[in-house]
Amino acid sequence: MAEAVKELSYFSEDDVASSAANEETITPQIPVVASIYADTALTETDKYGNQYYHTSDKMIDGSLSTCWTDNVNGYAVGQKIDVTFNDSYAINYLGVYNGHQRRSDLYYENDRISQMTVTFDDGSTEVFNLPDQMGLTQLFFSKVHQTKQIHITIDDLYGGNTWHDVVISELTFDPSVTYAVAPVQKTPATAQNYNYINAASNSRYLSENELWEYDTWTLYLMRNEIYARHGYPFQHQDLKNYFAGQSWYTRGTGFSDSCLSDIEKTNIQTILSVEEQMGSSYLK
Repeated sequence: MAEAVKELSYFSEDDVASSAANEETITPQIPVVASIYADTALTETDKYGNQYYHTSDKMIDGSLSTCWTDNVNGYAVGQKIDVTFNDSYAINYLGVYNGHQRRSDLYYENDRISQMTVTFDDGSTEVFNLPDQMGLTQLFFSKVHQTKQIHITIDDLYGGNTWHDVVISELTFDPSVTYAVAPVQKTPATAQNYNYINAASNSRYLSENELWEYDTWTLYLMRNEIYARHGYPFQHQDLKNYFAGQSWYTRGTGFSDSCLSDIEKTNIQTILSVEEQMGSSYLK
């Protein structure tokens, strides 16, 4: 985990002494979040009409597989996020899972916060510079703030290499709470593993949501595995080499699209759609 770099403020010796005395009398509390609101939020619809809601509540749902995403046309500098507690609390900590934490490629494809300002009920503010890295960034305030709300303003961003949507995966106010970062991606089967990559691809419809768990190489193999079950004679060397190592594969000569079921045809298009969204280098 990383600790953010906070901008320095300068105080007189009397200010420092007074602040230290106050800190000794205030015990930090862990607040209960009652609500969270962002200026905008993105809703996506895939080619099959499935909708994915990247709403503000995804920042406090305890999952790094979901996230809040802005819906601004362009960079989201100036966007605000308001967090309201169920009472007034003395707080000194905010944990941020910056960016899209589901996978490293999604993290760098989308915008991440590089600087943010936190405003408290009394109007005081603290400014933080966040490191550009996956995992938990811990923000420790310079003092304990008594507040029922905090207002987060996005001041600056690390630009995504594909999309300019800023993403926050999770916020936490308990220093003891951490989440497992970046679920382990499924790895492609090797020539020694004679199981199907996706044994269900010929028996049920696959969803785009579940396919995002895989890397682009595995999706490439999974899509072509559907053809391979019917003895498709591959021409690309990487596919020829891979399927030659599968005990169930028998190269045929009479393949046609009529060999594929409706489920298989749909799954091929669904996998291809996710590959395209990921910008897969294996598309040929």
